[in-house]
Amino acid sequence: MIQSVSFIGLGAMGWHMASHLPKLGIEVCVWNRTESKAQAHAAQFATQAVSIEQAVQADIIISCLPTSADIEALI
Repeated sequence: MIQSVSFIGLGAMGWHMASHLPKLGIEVCVWNRTESKAQAHAAQFATQAVSIEQAVQADIIISCLPTSADIEALI
């Protein structure tokens, strides 16, 4: 059973995708390179802004970063 979902990257796609899951009762953690964007998302959509270390502990991790280079740098 899915307990939690993390969205890494809150750009054009991640911002909107992450906003839908709390409506279904799913715990959603969000992380963004610009921390204030994650904080704003949490305030608006009842998600939780977390550190990258916390984000990778979720049952499902969705990466919405713009390029493969960004993903490789994060990993």
